[in-house]
Amino acid sequence: MLLLQFVGKYETLVFYWPSLLCLAFLLGRFLYMFVKALRVHLGWELQVEEKPVLEAHQAEHVKQLLRTPHSQEEKKSWFQTRIYEWDPCFQFPSRMIGTIVLAFICLYLFIVIEFCMFVYVRDELDMFENKLESYITSVNHSGILTPGILQVKELISVTKGVWVATILPASLTCVSYLFHILVCYRKHIKRLWAGDKHFLPLRFHNPASSESVVAIARYSGWQIAYILWGYLIIHVVQSLCGMAIMYGLVLPIVHKQGLEMLRGLGIGILTISIVVGLMILQMWIAASFFLQPKLGTADKQKPLALNNRKAFHNFNYFLFFYNVLLGLGACLSRLFISCLLGTWLIARIDRTIMQSGYEGADMDSQKKLRHHWRANWLCSYIMNSTNRPCQEVLPGLTCLWISGFSAWIGMLYVDHYHTNPVLVSFCHILITDHRERKLQQTTKYWCLNQLAETEKRKTQSVGIPRPSLCRYVTVAQLFCLSLFTFLIYKKRVISPNNLKLF
Repeated sequence: MLLLQFVGKYETLVFYWPSLLCLAFLLGRFLYMFVKALRVHLGWELQVEEKPVLEAHQAEHVKQLLRTPHSQEEKKSWFQTRIYEWDPCFQFPSRMIGTIVLAFICLYLFIVIEFCMFVYVRDELDMFENKLESYITSVNHSGILTPGILQVKELISVTKGVWVATILPASLTCVSYLFHILVCYRKHIKRLWAGDKHFLPLRFHNPASSESVVAIARYSGWQIAYILWGYLIIHVVQSLCGMAIMYGLVLPIVHKQGLEMLRGLGIGILTISIVVGLMILQMWIAASFFLQPKLGTADKQKPLALNNRKAFHNFNYFLFFYNVLLGLGACLSRLFISCLLGTWLIARIDRTIMQSGYEGADMDSQKKLRHHWRANWLCSYIMNSTNRPCQEVLPGLTCLWISGFSAWIGMLYVDHYHTNPVLVSFCHILITDHRERKLQQTTKYWCLNQLAETEKRKTQSVGIPRPSLCRYVTVAQLFCLSLFTFLIYKKRVISPNNLKLF
């Protein structure tokens, strides 16, 4: 109740403090830029050059690759081993930082709005409970519907309590996902820098360029949307699990049915223990009686060669019916675990939740639509509006949507191609070498012009006719320029450094 009163009293502040914080940050940034520009204009500070092609952390990464690795690794703490290890040679792009910050703000606002909706629904349920209570009082607790009404009231009370109790776990789960996305981004982009693509599905080893550009444009928005939907779905699933715990463990004790609950729990645990024990027994029998002995003493396991085949066939026959029943339970457990993991990881855009071989349902962006009615309508519209064949406007007529995992992969490839430290370092070396050569040529031409002007002044002072002086100076300039060009060409062709470069 105190929380509800606080939200009601400071509702405006609760909703708008993220916007005020962002505006304060922008105002501080603007003041910093204004003061810095003013100091440069007044001459108190040198003007900073434009952002270089090769940043400091990228240069450090290349230097680290060129160093000899240490034979003894430094001991890492538990936090560095299990959670996160800081890397000074890596820097997250501003797009990722902005996406995570916006995701935090949107998640916070979504949780606040959801809580306000819960308060409204709770008030309506309280009014409904009051009506049910008045009906029970009117019939003096002796009506036919009284037991059902009491169960409905209990269900409403349990649902409200579980929903409020699971807000914090669902929120922490999504917040941990946001931090985990940054960890996965660094891990995946480093693997791509090293040329390792084994963590990607085979069909995504060479994605189309257009798909990657569209993916990086959609990633930020899709990541926020996945987080919001993931929070809602995780909250619902956690609420259902909480209600199952309440009805399975807590309420029987409240209703003084603890012995019956313990009896059922014991039967379930005993059944699971027998199933697991029989599975272990099958493994032990198979390893002890139905496999031939090891070929050598150094072998870790027996060879895959059957022994006692008649006994094995009898063993297989008598356990056939038991394995059928065991398969029914295994199928249900597989379905339950798949649903649980699928809903739990729905907000994780950095991985597909589909099993191997069916990833196309989560990332199929090249599905052909030639024989679909939407594709036919689209082709007819393009031909009527542009008077051009459909295949010229949309080559291949691919599907116009990209799934979440495809957006993640496309974003990784764009960053990989544009921020690879080795590639950026190579481009930086080429640009620097080109600037140095251009500066050397400009300096040498300037020296020749200055020499010509000096000779011109000397000849004018001694009285030599101007036409002959110009002819001599022109001949000298042409000779020096030809000699300089020949030397530069010879140096470029024969220089060992240039041979190594090309």
